[in-house]
Amino acid sequence: MSTVNGVWNYTLTCAELDKQSKFFDTYWSAYHTAKNQTDTELTDLPDYLKEKNTFDIKA
Repeated sequence: MSTVNGVWNYTLTCAELDKQSKFFDTYWSAYHTAKNQTDTELTDLPDYLKEKNTFDIKA
């Protein structure tokens, strides 16, 4: 911990920075994998909003 102009700052230790880096590497890898799979899966689904007019009727 350190102070700058009387305000306390907290910095991560080297071990915490490594753990944070591994977490975000895993997180973004899973995110990009899921996003890439979703794009192909969603194109195969029918568009149900075009078939049902319930939104227009209730609006």
